Amino acid sequence: MKKLFFILFFISSLFSFEVVDATKSNIIALHNKNIPIIDIRTPYEWKAT
Repeated sequence: MKKLFFILFFISSLFSFEVVDATKSNIIALHNKNIPIIDIRTPYEWKAT
């Protein structure tokens, strides 16, 4: 499970180069670009936003 999460995080980091910040900024950056990978990455955080 941790490997899968890390792989998804790595894939998402390829789309968003502002990875220096926390995951929330990544989700916002990806959401602005309309990349649907945020739904796969952290669904529980995506629901919270």
